[in-house]
Amino acid sequence: MLRVFEPYDAVVTPSGSCAAMVQHYETVFGTAHSLAAQARALAAKTHEFSAFIVNQLGVTKMPGRFPQRVTWHAACHGTRLAQVRNEPLQLLSSIEGLELVPLPRVEDCCGFGGAFCVKFPEISSAMGAEKCAHVHSTRATVLAGNDAGCLLHLQGLLARAGPAPRVLHLAELLDEAATGRPTC
Repeated sequence: MLRVFEPYDAVVTPSGSCAAMVQHYETVFGTAHSLAAQARALAAKTHEFSAFIVNQLGVTKMPGRFPQRVTWHAACHGTRLAQVRNEPLQLLSSIEGLELVPLPRVEDCCGFGGAFCVKFPEISSAMGAEKCAHVHSTRATVLAGNDAGCLLHLQGLLARAGPAPRVLHLAELLDEAATGRPTC
């Protein structure tokens, strides 16, 4: 991975969790390891999708229209480790027609957490069910997020519970708003 991405000026990932892993990847090697400098270089140029758009490109207004009621799931790794907090909300808020509805207890984990959902499926499902109840309380027609694992977990739980909001990655929502074509 270090070798593959070395020639690029920036590495952009659609996942806050993946961005956080790469940004903290250097700790895997330790400071004395021969690859530590390469790991630090990769960490410095790796960005989560919305953070790259806002902080690196300076884009704060997105084109298009999305006349939907949207709530945002702030995934743990992206928020806490990659420090992606306001960038997705800034982009969503700029879209014409989009009504951004705060998600109650947004800071709570959805229960996915990589291997956590495999090791502790009952706890994971209970945490996800609580998050889904909060999503339903917003009456949002779309749940948006920036971590595919969380979104798949919540989408499955929401679908099993009956009529549910669409679940879209931020990139899908931005594309749909800009093009007017549904992504799924």
